[in-house]
Amino acid sequence: MADRAGMWGAMAAITDVYKATLKVAYPATEGITDELKAVIPDYITKAKQRVDDLIFVIKGLRWESEQARVMIVQANDKLHAILHDDFNDEPGDWQKDEEDEIPASEPTR
Repeated sequence: MADRAGMWGAMAAITDVYKATLKVAYPATEGITDELKAVIPDYITKAKQRVDDLIFVIKGLRWESEQARVMIVQANDKLHAILHDDFNDEPGDWQKDEEDEIPASEPTR
């Protein structure tokens, strides 16, 4: 029984210390809260502006990427047309005249 009385006394002492700590901590946290309430809206506004700026940059990059894709397609179409006109005949006949001018010889290593 004596141990229980000592335990309750210790709890009462801890509770008193806890109460005293809360009396100091609560006004301090209230001050910090007021400071944060003053700073956070400005911080959020700046963060939103940064996000908007990044979205603008991303949209610009997407537009540039699309323009580059279109230009590549156009260049490929022109190149294909030029190559198709140059190589319209049979590939086996491309250098036939030159092959006829080369004398036949034994392959050498």
